[in-house]
Amino acid sequence: MKKLTLSIVLIIYAFTHLVAQDSTLITGHVNSAATNKGIEYVNIGIRGKSFGTVSDNSGRFSLLMPVRFFKTDSLTFSCIGYKTKKLKISEMSVPEKSIVLLSPETIRLDEVNIKSKTLKSRTKGDVSRKNSIVLALSTSSMGHEIGTVIRLPDKQVYLKDFNFHIISIRPDSAKFRLNIYTYNKEIGKNILSGPIYFTVPKNASGDFTVDLTKYNLVVKNDIFVSVETVAVYTSKGPDPDKKFDQYYYDRISISGTVLGTPSFTRKVSLDNWEKLGYSFAPGFWMTVAY
Repeated sequence: MKKLTLSIVLIIYAFTHLVAQDSTLITGHVNSAATNKGIEYVNIGIRGKSFGTVSDNSGRFSLLMPVRFFKTDSLTFSCIGYKTKKLKISEMSVPEKSIVLLSPETIRLDEVNIKSKTLKSRTKGDVSRKNSIVLALSTSSMGHEIGTVIRLPDKQVYLKDFNFHIISIRPDSAKFRLNIYTYNKEIGKNILSGPIYFTVPKNASGDFTVDLTKYNLVVKNDIFVSVETVAVYTSKGPDPDKKFDQYYYDRISISGTVLGTPSFTRKVSLDNWEKLGYSFAPGFWMTVAY
């Protein structure tokens, strides 16, 4: 029995040592080139390769990176309001490259002309308050996104709010970024001129609404709306008395639906989008006016 235990320990040590040798922890700080102040929640990663994260609220970041990416790949730094920047991963291990500067970018929005007629409010999207179909707003990976298509007419539409139905929340609270992309058979560019953040507090339940009126958002045709995880606050780990709780202790469960509009997810920042299987869709809906 002692020999068996020793063998298991040696195997675990060897595996851990191998992982450590095959990966390098990259750390740094993302600052504004204009003010030298940290930029919060910057998307950082290798496009399409499932390695990514977001900076914290002071601009700091860390990312465990496989060494096989060092020779040929680059890290992309992307944030609304700043010019996207790419740096070779091999350069990131140099101390003087640990501070990444992003230059501010002015985003020009299309001219909006809303006629003075009375606008009629409508609900668009997949309204769901079901407890039988549950999807998760993942809080295990920063930069994780889940979203769905909102079908809109070929005319100017005013976005009033965004909604989903919370079944349960395990962490103390979690902060998310709402993203809105163009959509024409595929997910296009983010159309926002600035970030939209919202926090889900502990013990939140039922319908949760994000007010969009202060952003004066006007769109035309279908859009893709996603919720992206940027920060999670939890004081408790998995409950040892609950089976498989390591998979659920930091989860926010929301109502979903089947046979909804096309829905997609990506695991980390700048990863490829993947279609949700089995025709599942998150219960995301919006109040719009036109």
